[in-house]
Amino acid sequence: MLDRLSYSPMTTPPARRKKNTMQEQSSLMTVKELSAYLKLHPLTVRKLAQDGQLPAFKIGRQWHVKRDVLDAWIERQSLQHFGGSA
Repeated sequence: MLDRLSYSPMTTPPARRKKNTMQEQSSLMTVKELSAYLKLHPLTVRKLAQDGQLPAFKIGRQWHVKRDVLDAWIERQSLQHFGGSA
């Protein structure tokens, strides 16, 4: 019985694995979330994503951006364009 319930210290318990997956999914922003975050119209967000001006990628037919990647990109853009710390 103990063998079935135990797991290696190198593996993550199943309950924790699900939680991490949920956290990873919540860090993906949709066009709607991204447009609210950037205060841009959703069509503008899609156009910028299509043109490669945002760090976005498609899953199926929908554009997504990882929140941490977007925040780092915004920081780099502000430093590049405004020449100082943001």
